[in-house]
Amino acid sequence: MIEEPNKIKNSGQKKSYDQNEDYDHNKNHDQKNSSENPDSENSRKDEESNEKKRTSHNQVIRSIGYLTQIGITIVATVMLGVLLGRALDNWLGTTPWLLLLFSLLGAAAAIRTLFEMSKGKK
Repeated sequence: MIEEPNKIKNSGQKKSYDQNEDYDHNKNHDQKNSSENPDSENSRKDEESNEKKRTSHNQVIRSIGYLTQIGITIVATVMLGVLLGRALDNWLGTTPWLLLLFSLLGAAAAIRTLFEMSKGKK
């Protein structure tokens, strides 16, 4: 029976030791979190940098697509006018006149389409 009070006394001391251990553990955990903040801050900065690079890359791709669309539009409308004018000239026998007229109409259609595209981009 004498040993039982010692066990109780030891178990009481054990609790206070565990509480100190918990305090030390929390203190170390807080220090780890504060030391992890620069790492997490660096990773956040890296993510922001990568996002800016992706956005910049997307803008370049969109610009190339837009310029390609402009070039194809100009060529297609002028070529359509030339081919239509040439076919009508051969069919009606009015050799240079309809070719010139439809070439100018094709160029005018290209300019008009470019203005519409620029208004739509804003």
